[in-house]
Amino acid sequence: MTGCSSGHKTFTSSPSPITVEASRKSTVDVNVDFNIPANYIASRSRVFITPAYMLGDEIVKEYSPIVLDGPIYDKKVVRNAVLHGKIDPYALTAIHVQNTHKPHTVNFSETLSIPEGVKEGRIVAVASADGCGQCTGMDTIVVAVIEFPRFELPKARKSRLNPEFKVREKIHQGNGEARLQFVVNKWDIVPSLADNKAELQKVVETLGPILSDTLATVNSLNIFGSASAEASYQHNVKLATNRANSAKNWLVENLNIPATLSKRIKVGARPEGWEPVVQAMIAANDPDSIKVRELMIKYPGPTDDAAEKYIRRLPCWKRIHDNYLAKDRKVIYDYTWTVKNFTNDEEMIQIYKTRPDALSEDEFLRVATLAKNDDDRLLVYQDLLKFYPGSVTAINNMAAIYLDKEQPAKALELLKNLKTDSPEVLNNLAIAYAALEEEDKAIEILSKLSTDDAKYNLELLQPKTAKAAN
Repeated sequence: MTGCSSGHKTFTSSPSPITVEASRKSTVDVNVDFNIPANYIASRSRVFITPAYMLGDEIVKEYSPIVLDGPIYDKKVVRNAVLHGKIDPYALTAIHVQNTHKPHTVNFSETLSIPEGVKEGRIVAVASADGCGQCTGMDTIVVAVIEFPRFELPKARKSRLNPEFKVREKIHQGNGEARLQFVVNKWDIVPSLADNKAELQKVVETLGPILSDTLATVNSLNIFGSASAEASYQHNVKLATNRANSAKNWLVENLNIPATLSKRIKVGARPEGWEPVVQAMIAANDPDSIKVRELMIKYPGPTDDAAEKYIRRLPCWKRIHDNYLAKDRKVIYDYTWTVKNFTNDEEMIQIYKTRPDALSEDEFLRVATLAKNDDDRLLVYQDLLKFYPGSVTAINNMAAIYLDKEQPAKALELLKNLKTDSPEVLNNLAIAYAALEEEDKAIEILSKLSTDDAKYNLELLQPKTAKAAN
């Protein structure tokens, strides 16, 4: 600094420079010594050594300076305080240098905050002086090079679920209905009446594949007939039961149901009563629905027979009969069936190739473990999810494969909406977030887990200590 010292020499830092890694909280720890050469400080001057954050060629943030005062400048500060009441902002922190002809070492050890959103840069120290009346000369040195932590996906420990293979009975259940029309007070099925043929075909398409499946065994088949609200409850029960029997006989004949199963088919009745009629009237905003509802409340009972007697006396009865009593009757059915179990590995692989729909989730997972490599395993998991879309094991293990393939976005898409407290799933979710530079989310998840994998991955996300640059 010409005029402030004889034979200008720049100050230095040691070690010089250092490499520091930014923490996840956007701070860096800097610990260096500033070496001030002899005669660097003029006796009449104050020297500022100001740490700063430099991005490219621009200083974007300055930190608190180190202040060094020459002996004459020091007296000047005291004189101004006594005579003029001037308060020196650095009075408590300034370093008083009595012999400016000797070199000085000043330690600087601070945790410095990094400007928000910055992912590169370095720490410099800027020296400037005032007070000599001649200059404000400046030196700038690089103190620290900042490394921003990057999560190394290949090093992370991914977690796969490997449940024990268990043989479980594969019982399935289903139900359906056919909206058939019958001649009034009759129960014979007439396919040519209204849409009966199409409705019956739907039943064939539902039950036919199960009955003809050599891997399936039908356990039960229950058929329930119905009758309209009109007429007595006992009459309607008998009529509905007969209609269910007609449906059974039609199915036995048209689906070639064997006698052994035919004997297990149960029939029953579900008379509709007047509630569906009232609901239809309410849906149509019919004001007379109130009168019908009032009569049902006034004449409660195990059946609607008493209420019906008075409903028939309403002036609107004919309109109710013509508009709201359903013309078709429901034949409702439910059924259960069991699919054959597979325990032999070769058999499971063959069934996977030919009849994947016959595999249970456990059998699918077993096939996946038998796959030759992760690419084949991924295909098995994809097929598994077509039949068992909520399989936590398949989703987790697919995500682990994608993470191994360094495709974290695909892994995250699979895992982010999966509702589970599985530590394996959460570990993989954290890895995906970390790889996509959402480290805060990753740390939050991993810090709540106690597995070895989670602890290891959390270590990968922690800041490292400063080290001297080579």
